[in-house]
Amino acid sequence: KRIRKIIAEIVGEVETAVNQSIKIIRQTVYKPFAPRIIENPPDLFFNIYIPSQYDFIERTDELTYDEALKILNDECYTIQAIVKNLTTADYNKMRHITEFAAWKAKYADKVEIALLLYGQQGSGKSLYANKILRPLVGSENYVEVGEHEMASQFNDWNEGRRLIVFDEVKTDHQRNFTILAYLKRYITQEFITINKKHQKLKTYRNYADYVLFSNFDDPVKIEASDRRFYVVKTGGPLMDVRSGEVLSPYLKELGYKNMKDVVKDMIQQRDTYIRTLLRMKVDINYLRYDIFTHEKFEMMKKTMSMYELFVYMLKHDIVSLFDAVNFDSLYLKLKNDYVSQDFVDTFDNVLRASYELLHGFIEANAASDFYYISMKDSSK
Repeated sequence: KRIRKIIAEIVGEVETAVNQSIKIIRQTVYKPFAPRIIENPPDLFFNIYIPSQYDFIERTDELTYDEALKILNDECYTIQAIVKNLTTADYNKMRHITEFAAWKAKYADKVEIALLLYGQQGSGKSLYANKILRPLVGSENYVEVGEHEMASQFNDWNEGRRLIVFDEVKTDHQRNFTILAYLKRYITQEFITINKKHQKLKTYRNYADYVLFSNFDDPVKIEASDRRFYVVKTGGPLMDVRSGEVLSPYLKELGYKNMKDVVKDMIQQRDTYIRTLLRMKVDINYLRYDIFTHEKFEMMKKTMSMYELFVYMLKHDIVSLFDAVNFDSLYLKLKNDYVSQDFVDTFDNVLRASYELLHGFIEANAASDFYYISMKDSSK
């Protein structure tokens, strides 16, 4: 009896010590750049994030975009030629795509802006995504989805992802409008609920950003107030599918004759490209708020009223597009819909300030009558 009592005391002490020293993993989380086991006293979380090969490289802010651009142009010229083809070598568009990639390489937080690249098939959209963006974030944190996955009630494709590529975007019927509505929520939601078939719902913090590709000229409908999309129309195809001849002027300039050599050189330059991005300072405000492009404006015009269109054009100094406004109809709308004297005075001042911007269009009868009436009789 004495021995049994001693053993029981020892076992009790051991059990107490074990219970005090062991922490239990209560749940799984997804947190990029964090360790596999995350302490959350008194419990532990198991991180399902799988690091990419670039996660362990030092991140700095030593290079401005222009400094990084010089290195990229000199040492990663093939990749830069693809980016030029995607953006028709537009400086601001190239910067936006490059800083988007740099942000994903350096930081866990979402950009909260989706890139929408549309244009002819074979312009380099999928090539850049698969050869650069996929290894940049790691294959396990990257996924390509289509209409079928986006329309499904099960969204396990969104679990454990930092970058999601939605291919062949087109909102030409009601089902796709519903898909776009879901997508808009995904772009900005802080948390996302994962619905797997025959499993309990799980909620994770949402670290995923989206890149949308389309071969259509009118892929989505964008509202005038949109703050979610950065829209770029790509250049032409990189090569002739039948002959295999390189067509892109940016690749021809480098002397390329076939795409096999292009892909080989992209892979060779990729490590330098991504390491340069990791050294580049990224302006998140530029990525999130400087998102106007003329391609985006063309899509937005289709959802704007005439008044919204006019004010938007004045705000963004889109002088070359003033012929899109029917001034006579605009005046009638203002006269009928806006009776506030403060509004009329304000609009009158806007017209005075923008008179010189109207160029030849002010000479048209409708425009002249509109301007004359507002100048002579502001009560109207």
